[in-house]
Amino acid sequence: MSDELAVIEAHDISKEYNLWQTPLAPLYVPLARHAAGSTILPARIRNWCTFRAAQGVKPFRALDHVSLTVHRGESVAIVGRNGSGKSTLLKILAGTLQPTEGQVAVRGKVAALLELGSGFNPEFTGKENVYLNATVLGLSRKRIDSVYGSILEFSEIGDFINQPVKTYSSGMLMRLAFSVITHVDADVLIVDEALAVGDAFFVQKCMRWIADFQTRGTLLFVTHSVGTARALCSRALWLEKGVSQSSGDCKTVTEAYFARHTAEASVQNSILSDATNENNKSILRTDSWILASGPTRKRSCQYLVEIAPKKKPEICQNAVELVDAYFSNVNLKRLDNFYSGEEVCFNIIFLVKKVIQSPYAIGFTIKDHLGYVVSGENIWDLDGAYSLPSIPDSRYLLTTFKFVFPVLRGGVYFIDMGINLNMENVLFYIYDVISFNVVSSDFHYGLINLPCLNASVRVINDLSEVK
Repeated sequence: MSDELAVIEAHDISKEYNLWQTPLAPLYVPLARHAAGSTILPARIRNWCTFRAAQGVKPFRALDHVSLTVHRGESVAIVGRNGSGKSTLLKILAGTLQPTEGQVAVRGKVAALLELGSGFNPEFTGKENVYLNATVLGLSRKRIDSVYGSILEFSEIGDFINQPVKTYSSGMLMRLAFSVITHVDADVLIVDEALAVGDAFFVQKCMRWIADFQTRGTLLFVTHSVGTARALCSRALWLEKGVSQSSGDCKTVTEAYFARHTAEASVQNSILSDATNENNKSILRTDSWILASGPTRKRSCQYLVEIAPKKKPEICQNAVELVDAYFSNVNLKRLDNFYSGEEVCFNIIFLVKKVIQSPYAIGFTIKDHLGYVVSGENIWDLDGAYSLPSIPDSRYLLTTFKFVFPVLRGGVYFIDMGINLNMENVLFYIYDVISFNVVSSDFHYGLINLPCLNASVRVINDLSEVK
């Protein structure tokens, strides 16, 4: 426990719980243990008490000799299946749970988002719980008073802040808890998959805040998702049944984690019959093509468009005002849903309030549910952008991007958009102006489907045939 650069050091920690074997065991086991240690009772009775105590309780190790060191500024993912000890480890590091064995040292202020509702009193209003939770996290009354308005604005709860939190949905609880966390000025942020219950637009907001926090703080993030772990973190710890399986580079650890569970699933679902093996042998004795003639099965998915709640732009110099942004067909008829492979247009309408001098750029980006850019377009990158004229004030500016929409993996996606001068001076930028949900997708790997034309399989006897 002597690494001066470490903000978190956990050395050989274990956590053991008692699993009571009968409803009365919590009552008689402590009594039996006490009697077994007595020097007054006969040995026969002490032995019987020892036996009864052992029968009434079964020890369970949620963590078994786990070690972890996290240096300042690092982002570490903790991965593993349900019941692997991830949440237990975070509670110990956050200081809400004491280890049975081992040592823990945490340097700096810690903000933890663990189970939903932890640190809240269900009978208190949202406002009262803000003061309660923020006080527990180390903020003074004066400091809470100064940031309360900002907490309320970030949470977007509105008048519900004056209602008891027992009436809140899980998403509202997460909003309130995360909003308090953002104002703690913590050195270490611990998040235990609480973001999984938030609505998509608020999750995007949280992910942007986390990305900003990573530039100045240390992050511990529990997740089941390999993709999320790789996107957010540079290091990872893999837990399995309370035991550390691997720790190190995030890509290496998550690949091992994914491979282990993929292999287990394959063993469970890959029973081949003798007849199938015989058929395979007969194929190997031939020298023929097994060819998928023509294009392979066309992958497709449907997109359902949702307009984001009205929000303030992130950047606005009052040179333009966003009037509308929407998907349409090539005739500019608004689309609420469409399919991959269709020609669609994304339209942006600005009201120009001040003269916009050329050259300028208007563009958009498409992001996944974690806020990472999947694709996008910008008129700056297109031929003729430099020849665009300046735009006088009091005019509407319509920009239309026409493209064939690709096949994306199922899930929710968001669009950010903006306008700038000479790719430097940003006049307007807004997050999450539109979202769309990919439904009925048969594409499950990666982010964007590779448009494969055809595939063939050939059994050959000699490598010279392919030279």
